[in-house]
Amino acid sequence: FTSRQCTIHMVDNDELGENHGSSGISASNYPAAEDPLIQEAIASQKIQLFLHTSTSEHHDHYEAQDVGTHLVIPLMQNAATSAILSLQWGTDFTLDQEHVSSLHLISHQLALSLACLK
Repeated sequence: FTSRQCTIHMVDNDELGENHGSSGISASNYPAAEDPLIQEAIASQKIQLFLHTSTSEHHDHYEAQDVGTHLVIPLMQNAATSAILSLQWGTDFTLDQEHVSSLHLISHQLALSLACLK
């Protein structure tokens, strides 16, 4: 279940902010500000998911970045997106509903922890 890349970006006034933490292959070099799912997660305040087997309009973007699965979870505070959790895997990984549900629950704890750091 280990992701190839994991990043947390702060969000301020619906704009992606600084990278607050990252791990994995080239995580610090990933163009997060240009990522369509990150922008959609900020705007909709809903979890966004890309699977390489989908017919998503973003398929070319992720193929160019060698991303097979991308899960983006908005971290909420006071009904606003305060940060984004982005997890990426290669094409050899299958994300199931149990993983998404667990990460969603963890995201609430993460949002609370980040709020305490402010």
